[in-house]
Amino acid sequence: MIPSINIVKEKTQSTGGNLVKRQRRIEVLEQQLKQTRKEAQSLQFKTSIFSAVVQMIMIYFVNSMYSGIPVAKLPFTPIGLFQGITHRGLEGTDYTECSAMFLFIIGTLVSKSLLEKVLGFAIPKSGNTVPEWVTNPEALLDGLQKQR
Repeated sequence: MIPSINIVKEKTQSTGGNLVKRQRRIEVLEQQLKQTRKEAQSLQFKTSIFSAVVQMIMIYFVNSMYSGIPVAKLPFTPIGLFQGITHRGLEGTDYTECSAMFLFIIGTLVSKSLLEKVLGFAIPKSGNTVPEWVTNPEALLDGLQKQR
């Protein structure tokens, strides 16, 4: 569990009037906070690497299964900059045909950001906010069980 700044302040105020004791308590809590942040960054790095590897494997499978097969027809002709991306791996000059790779990449970009927002895995915008699932994992599990 990641202690927030407010929790640190509350715990330091509860140590009583002894200034030395309060300073030691602050130092201990700050060390715990640094260690917890370090562990969270390590976990985030590991999940990012895992996600990248899974996406590369999926790109390989999508590319091998739908190589040269148009999977969608665009209602417009993309501008020159995007024609190479949307028509990648397809033969012919009909640039309204769309490859599976383009749809996979667009779907991955959209779903990744949505999942991060819905599950609260996105990095907080401000430094003091912590997703609820970090401080109260039971609420997340209860919410997931209610959805079933």
